[in-house]
Amino acid sequence: MAYSVSQTDHFVEIRFTGATSVDELIQLVAELVRGNPIPYPEACLVDLTALERTDIDYAAMTRIFDYRESLPEPDRGSRIAVVASEPHLFGMARMVELRTTAHARSARAFREREEAEAWLTAG
Repeated sequence: MAYSVSQTDHFVEIRFTGATSVDELIQLVAELVRGNPIPYPEACLVDLTALERTDIDYAAMTRIFDYRESLPEPDRGSRIAVVASEPHLFGMARMVELRTTAHARSARAFREREEAEAWLTAG
């Protein structure tokens, strides 16, 4: 999996490129929860616009959320903005939005990065 993690004054950005699998994404979540490479963010922008291939589907998304919710100190109150321009990836981003809203987190799916950044920085 190719991804980069960077931190701005307002949010952490995780940008995916190339291809990724559900197991790799679970590994990334585990690393973030452990504070590696950075402390778990209160606001996070997940950029899927350069992701070319993935095996992640609804069942995989459920597996990822079940894994995350099984860990200590769930990210209650965190804000996640997912940016995806491809229709199937935007659909997955909507799954994130719907699933997290049901668990007292705030997540939104966006097609444009500028909108996502504005939402994250609005508070």
